[in-house]
Amino acid sequence: MAKLNGKVLGLIGLSFTLLLFSINATAIERFTVAFMDNPPWSYIDRHGKIDGIYPKLLRHVARQSKGAIHFSFRLMPLARVIYDIDKPNGIDFTFMTYKRERSTKMLPVISLFLTPFVIVSTKSAPISTLQQLKDKRVTSLIGGTSCPCIGSESFYQRIKLERHVQALKMLKLGRVDAVSGPGFRLNKVAKSLGITSILARISL
Repeated sequence: MAKLNGKVLGLIGLSFTLLLFSINATAIERFTVAFMDNPPWSYIDRHGKIDGIYPKLLRHVARQSKGAIHFSFRLMPLARVIYDIDKPNGIDFTFMTYKRERSTKMLPVISLFLTPFVIVSTKSAPISTLQQLKDKRVTSLIGGTSCPCIGSESFYQRIKLERHVQALKMLKLGRVDAVSGPGFRLNKVAKSLGITSILARISL
């Protein structure tokens, strides 16, 4: 059987196809996988181990291959992942939001899911419609994707930050007007900060 291309394997690894390929493997296939700090998908747990939905899924794939496939995990900043992805003996594949400009270095394999984005403000200074975002300070992650519902940045001020926890803390202090991002992640961070009760979601 021809050896699977590491770059292509990337997201085939999430389907039963990979298990079929692995049955007749004659040698151990080794792949280095890069993750970003992106709970619940990938993160460092309290024991210092890389964990999350993606690592658990790939560990399951490795077990099902009965030793034919081995994954090595790395948790890295987004910029480092993009830099290393096409380097010899570097990263074989990763999981991230697709952007057209990234296709010059990466081969998109399969779409896994569509992330539900939300925009939140505070109940004390609520923003109820997208039109009310005009000239407002709205956060998004550096290198991340802003809410597709916003579209052009020309009518609001985009504030780029490294982590959602920074954004929500700034929102609580009134230093920004709204925070955009994946709903499940913002909810998780808001709960950890104990500020869920002060947040108001914008109707999209």
